[in-house]
Amino acid sequence: MLRQTHAGQTKPARPAHAGPSRTAAALRLFEALPDPVIVADASSRIVDLNPAAERFFGYRSSELTATPILALLCNAGTNQADIEPVLERDDKWEGELQVRTRHQGLRTLNTTLLRLSDQDDSGRLTTLAICHDTTGRQDPQNTRRDNEFVAMLSHELRNPLAPITSSLALMRHIGISDPRLASSHAIVERQVGHLCQLVDDLLDVARYQHGKIVLSTTTLALQTLIAGAIDLSLPAIRAAGHQLELRAIPALTVQGDLTRLVQALSNVLNNAAKFTPAGGTITVDCIRADGCIGIRISDDGQGISAAFQLRLFDLFTQADDTLSRTGSGLGVGLTITQQIMALHGGDITVHSGGIGAGSCFILRLPCADAPPGSTTKETTMASSTAPPQGFRILLIDDNEDANESMAALLELMEYDVRTASDSAGALALAAQFEPQLILSDIGLPGMNGYQLAPALREITGQRKVILVAATGYGNANDKQRSQMAGFDHHLVKPLDADMLLEFVATQAAAY
Repeated sequence: MLRQTHAGQTKPARPAHAGPSRTAAALRLFEALPDPVIVADASSRIVDLNPAAERFFGYRSSELTATPILALLCNAGTNQADIEPVLERDDKWEGELQVRTRHQGLRTLNTTLLRLSDQDDSGRLTTLAICHDTTGRQDPQNTRRDNEFVAMLSHELRNPLAPITSSLALMRHIGISDPRLASSHAIVERQVGHLCQLVDDLLDVARYQHGKIVLSTTTLALQTLIAGAIDLSLPAIRAAGHQLELRAIPALTVQGDLTRLVQALSNVLNNAAKFTPAGGTITVDCIRADGCIGIRISDDGQGISAAFQLRLFDLFTQADDTLSRTGSGLGVGLTITQQIMALHGGDITVHSGGIGAGSCFILRLPCADAPPGSTTKETTMASSTAPPQGFRILLIDDNEDANESMAALLELMEYDVRTASDSAGALALAAQFEPQLILSDIGLPGMNGYQLAPALREITGQRKVILVAATGYGNANDKQRSQMAGFDHHLVKPLDADMLLEFVATQAAAY
């Protein structure tokens, strides 16, 4: 006997021992319930999911047969030890669980776990999980506090990096004659770049979880997207001695944010490079089905165990958390990739035959019918433009190291630079020095940057001045707020020294 599933497929009717005796009406109710329901046997191993549970978790019931029910419900870090004793006592457990689903990422479930006995004399036990999706129903007060914490974290982590990157750039521009010092400088510069990337990854996770990522969407050629990701990851692939095989990429288009999608693909490519033994092969190709394009990234590396695949996309998850880890990182790259794909209406899946069998990631995106567009304009920075002699710049930052290192770098390029560490000093210098460009932090003693900007505008009067916010506060709300306060531009710390010099040269040339 067969029963119809929600996907139009058929599968065998449940055996009589799969759970409590049910009438036809009870079975119809089980099938029709809008909330996920999971049935497990006396040893708490899954025997059935209703259609709502299959849709929610992204797995067919047959794929999870014999899986411990708590392995599914506690796959995002919930401590099973808190729940197991309750089930062993044939008691009821109720609470909220964070679960990782196949296609929807991290979700919150209000869950009731029950142990039921059959109503006949058999004494058989069944474990029943009744769930309700409560994702996103957060306390507004807690959400506000979380957002404020993320903003402060962003500022405090980025601020110390600003003077370090400026000082390193200054040393590079001056030149280092001793090869030993030059080598040490290159090492420090690489490691600071790595640290900046870790900070950006952490902040990206926070922004995604709080819905603060704004996509700049356009029509993208699939070939352009894949080429951008390969360009970004090729140094890591070559450094590990791997062979990259790029198979024919169809001339298709997708709708998306080029920067974010390149980041997503690059995260997977970097992962493949990291967890494939030296001399391995990484393959990139595409598959098309159901109106979607799947970008497939395969490797012949160390593979992924079946148990670990269930929590691979969890935040801070690493396959090897021992002291002999094979690669650096925080375990956030795949989490970010999954969130980027979800924002684009796509998903990411992983397949591996287990340890030693390599792995295959498929990143799926809806196909776009329109031809590749060019809604994103490229801006050519005037890096080769010589700055007008004596172009006056005022730097405002309560971090003296940041002021000193950035001033030295700008003075090396023959700008006339003054610095202030608070709002009072900034206002006095703005009146006396008459700067043409003001680069100001936001978190200042006395007046903050948002309050200082209109005061600077008042002091400078009709005289043209370019007002730039340079701060660790970098989300969309911060940029909108700085614009409303009177800033012409909003730069996020730590500032890349070469990009800063190009930006200032462009502003000076156009003044």
